[in-house]
Amino acid sequence: MTEPEIEIFHQMLLRCDDIAGKLDYFDVDESLWQHSPYIRDSFLISVSQIGELVSKISPETCRRYFPDIEWQQIRGMRNIIVHVYANVDYDIVWDVVNEEAPKLKQTLLKNDDIRREYESTLVVEEDIEEDILGYFGALDPIVGDGADGRIPQDGNRP
Repeated sequence: MTEPEIEIFHQMLLRCDDIAGKLDYFDVDESLWQHSPYIRDSFLISVSQIGELVSKISPETCRRYFPDIEWQQIRGMRNIIVHVYANVDYDIVWDVVNEEAPKLKQTLLKNDDIRREYESTLVVEEDIEEDILGYFGALDPIVGDGADGRIPQDGNRP
């Protein structure tokens, strides 16, 4: 597998993470899914991006490394979302975000090269998060009781 192909599969994993993150962050259950077009639509971009990424890899490569994945259906879903938006079946998208995206991630991570690339990104993200938290932790000295001109803990200026 070439480096560009590994990167494309890596990007697919990140889109799967986007989907899982949105499900968790918005605490999406089937009722919320059915009654909130804003929630549903927020998932369409990640699903369509996965389909677009599939189109950047040759069908032979997809079949060779991951023969059990329905690549053509993934591309087809993207085409419906992008070109025939009024025909999006949100019940199918619900299944995709809850069942198919996690399966795709699990399958892609079985490849050692893709898994290494993905895990190296996670380490970098953790380092960035630590840097950000460290930066904001360094701001703690500017917080006080307000008497000395620093911002009081409650956020209200004196």
